[in-house]
Amino acid sequence: MTALTITIDVGAFGSPLLTWASVATVIGAAVAVGLFVRRAPRLGIDRWDAYGLALAAALGAFVGARAFHVLEHVGFYASAPWLTVYIWRGGLALWGAIAGGTAVAWLASRRRSWPLQRLLDAATVPSIVAILLSRVGSLLAGDLAAAPSTLPWAVDYPGDGAGAVHLVAAYELVWTAAVLGIVAWLTGARHPASARRSVLALGLYAAGRFVIGFARAEPTAALGLSLSQIVSIAVAAWVAWSAWRSAAPRAGERARR
Repeated sequence: MTALTITIDVGAFGSPLLTWASVATVIGAAVAVGLFVRRAPRLGIDRWDAYGLALAAALGAFVGARAFHVLEHVGFYASAPWLTVYIWRGGLALWGAIAGGTAVAWLASRRRSWPLQRLLDAATVPSIVAILLSRVGSLLAGDLAAAPSTLPWAVDYPGDGAGAVHLVAAYELVWTAAVLGIVAWLTGARHPASARRSVLALGLYAAGRFVIGFARAEPTAALGLSLSQIVSIAVAAWVAWSAWRSAAPRAGERARR
């Protein structure tokens, strides 16, 4: 079966140092910053403070994403450590981005006495939108490592020489759009959810990232799973525990009534 061939030049505007994936990531980050700043007044945060927080969180997300990617491929980078700074070759991991951005939000909440949970909830939809836009760039550039596939929708990026592989970027694009829709619906004014928006999004993403991980070509960390999949399991377990902990008091309150 012939795979769909994507021959788009991964270099944006003809530059090998600027890929469509990086352009889409920057656009996604800019959109996320704008969306968060629009929500800032509801949190009682000054507009300029909101810009500073959002930009710092974006930088923290970038550093975290790169660090997690290097950790996932530590064997490769140990043999060529200088490549860790070759960011134009791709290599950003979303769990690292989430950790880095959350760390910045936590530090800001400690310094300015801002409510951390409200910060994270306000940043959830902007962050998902940023991920969605970055996946569009990944789809064009084929920068997500994918496992070989013989499925009818397998794709071939001639530039990487991998042959027919899973359309991982499309899988993640579709799932991210689904997460955005579910979170917006379940936490909207007409359908308030008992779960916090950020926790709900984390649980949904963890489930999808674990499943999609089987279609990715990532180093095995333990038990035949990649590091990203192991983190997904840990996050899903934490989300389940958090939901159970928040539901227990409500159940006890109803019983007393």
